[in-house]
Amino acid sequence: MQPAHFKFVLRTSAKDRRDLGRIYLRIISYYKVKYISVGRSLHQRFWNKKRGQVRRNHPDSAEINEYLQNFLTIVQDKYRRGQFDAASVGKYSLEPDLISFLDTIISDRNRAEQFRTRQKYVTLRNRLIEFQKTNRIPFDTINKSFIREFDSFLQLECDNGTNTRIKYLDQLRRTINLGIEEGLLFAQPFPKLKMRKEETEKLRLSMDQIERLRQYTPPANSPRYHAKNMFLLSFFIGGSRFEDTLLLEWHHLRGGNIHFIMGKTGKQYRIRLIPEALEIIERYAYRRGEYKYLFPVMPEHVTREDIVRFKKTVNCRNVLINKQLAAIALDLGIERFTFHCARHSIADYLRLRKVDLYTISKVLRHSNIRTTEIYLKKYDQESVSAEFAKAFVKEHQETMSEH
Repeated sequence: MQPAHFKFVLRTSAKDRRDLGRIYLRIISYYKVKYISVGRSLHQRFWNKKRGQVRRNHPDSAEINEYLQNFLTIVQDKYRRGQFDAASVGKYSLEPDLISFLDTIISDRNRAEQFRTRQKYVTLRNRLIEFQKTNRIPFDTINKSFIREFDSFLQLECDNGTNTRIKYLDQLRRTINLGIEEGLLFAQPFPKLKMRKEETEKLRLSMDQIERLRQYTPPANSPRYHAKNMFLLSFFIGGSRFEDTLLLEWHHLRGGNIHFIMGKTGKQYRIRLIPEALEIIERYAYRRGEYKYLFPVMPEHVTREDIVRFKKTVNCRNVLINKQLAAIALDLGIERFTFHCARHSIADYLRLRKVDLYTISKVLRHSNIRTTEIYLKKYDQESVSAEFAKAFVKEHQETMSEH
């Protein structure tokens, strides 16, 4: 076996889509140079070129450097035992397994504060571990059979519907594409699965049900009381999303309008407060000046300084409010609904009032009018069906009157 020199290098010429350089183990043996991807990416300012390791000012420097050292130990051990040489090193699967790679992606999304995307990878990771009953899935085991078996597991063991299975498989496909970018795989192993998304009903409340909800009187300051008011305010200000409604502050209300930055898109939004919305806000007038938030649901001491805790708290409050809305639906004897149903409800209400599609799109803060069309497509089909049936009823009645 020829003597070899090992060193980790950051190749900025091979930046990924996040503008991060990729870490490789460089092996020089007998005037030949080979590089092995270690499945990690890093910004150049965090890399110590001389030492071949991550600088201490990176928040995960200790964890990444330990990972690199373990990786190096495995390579050197295999090299000493003659299991490969520098000329054929690229043929060996020394890169991290799928779960480790997902952990890296999750960590990257966490630092980038991409919490919605992060949660999708967390959910996929947990489901894969449940599927394989292990937290190590080598990349060389991921083939068409693996993916088909995973799909069957989702359908038979998890009882997931077609749309949920498509979401899992799409997320797995994205993960594998990232792995290909990192040099961990050389081809996309996905089979041509023929799966068509099923039409799902976008539940909404009718104006009659909205009025029943307004008349509903839970105990003052109870969880159901706040859930009811939050839902109705969302409806009456154009279907604001849960996070935006939860985090409404008193300074957002000025000049008869409500102004806020949308959490999902970061865009400014303003809409005039109608009497129904002002009536709900007035119920919380006692909080003005003393408390930050309009609704007493989000803890005041949880701030964006600890962004991970902040986002988790928002998600927990979403779950709690939806549980209260489910209890309210039971009390009213109507179909169970969630907070997001306020957006569907206002969209349908405006459609029935013949408001044009462009205006509805702006009220809902959709960046693309196509999204609004998808929102209303199902409701339009129901209206067409009803008008069609009504036409024949009228025709039948006219025929009967002639006789």
